[in-house]
Amino acid sequence: MSDYHRGGWEERVAQGLVEGMAVVALLALLAVIGVLATIVVLLVTELGRVYKAHAFHPGNAGRVLWISLAALLGLWLLAGLLLSAPTTAVLGLYLGAWAFLGFIVSVEACDWWGRRHEQLAGADLDDYLDFPAAGPAVAGRATPSLDGPAQRAG
Repeated sequence: MSDYHRGGWEERVAQGLVEGMAVVALLALLAVIGVLATIVVLLVTELGRVYKAHAFHPGNAGRVLWISLAALLGLWLLAGLLLSAPTTAVLGLYLGAWAFLGFIVSVEACDWWGRRHEQLAGADLDDYLDFPAAGPAVAGRATPSLDGPAQRAG
């Protein structure tokens, strides 16, 4: 009697499906690990860039960056203590996640504030307001007038 009539083909198909699903699950796991590793590398690179640009210079941005790092580490220590007891484990997870989010927001806010402050400090007021330099009108630039709309020179 052939395998078809004995039901052996069903077992082989089922075994093949199980093996195929295991391969698909392994590939999905590798993809997730790859995405997470990429996110971690990008995050560490961005944090390094922000700390290099702002944390080692005197000013409020550097002070806030170091305080936020100390707060993150302290809150993670507290979250670790909460995770050690089964009754407070969920609270520890929440505390650790929210502390990390607060740290990232404070780092990005310091980066935004530092870049904005550097741009304003480096710009000439005439360039910032887009007024022509004192002297004769420059061809193609609008000359502000108190009498009405700006007049184009040349």
